[in-house]
Amino acid sequence: MLFLRHAGRLAADFMRYARLNKAWWLLPVAALLIVAIALGTATQAVVPYAVYTFF
Repeated sequence: MLFLRHAGRLAADFMRYARLNKAWWLLPVAALLIVAIALGTATQAVVPYAVYTFF
């Protein structure tokens, strides 16, 4: 639960920074990084089974 609270505070701080500094281009970059990290961690368990099908 503590992790979610810190993640929420980090997201709010990031949004505040983007709003105050007019750095709206950072939002899509951050979204793409989050999606890439989520896909990377979600597919790590599947990779061994996918590799075995090639051989």
